[in-house]
Amino acid sequence: MRLDFLVDILRSPRAVFDVVGNLENDPKWQSAVLHAAKLTDGPVDMGTRFRHLFQVAGHKMEVDYEFIDYAAPRQYALHCSWGRLSFRTSVLFEPIAKGTRVSGVIEGHVRGALNVALVALSRRRRREIEADLQNLKRLMESRAL
Repeated sequence: MRLDFLVDILRSPRAVFDVVGNLENDPKWQSAVLHAAKLTDGPVDMGTRFRHLFQVAGHKMEVDYEFIDYAAPRQYALHCSWGRLSFRTSVLFEPIAKGTRVSGVIEGHVRGALNVALVALSRRRRREIEADLQNLKRLMESRAL
């Protein structure tokens, strides 16, 4: 499974990265994230771990994330696993004429016979991610975040 995403935000790369690169902000703009907590001490950097409480398809689940790349304010990558699913998310923050282009890729892999479920989940998540990115854009451009 692979999901690509892109949104242009009329704010500086540093401002956008500071919000998006700190996963404790995710409940403020991502509809499926009910709670996010930082699990490691110190500033956010490579190796920092977070735990999200998600609600997906009516079910709550906890998912742990770890930064496997962190180069503020340009890019980061995360790894997470939940049961037989594992995901890698890579995000780039590029300066453009009027703000920042945020682009990324979510790649999911499954162990076992859950491919059909993963495809169905990816369709649903694509719609949610697109709506979440528009919410992020609205909140960032209005300076609510």
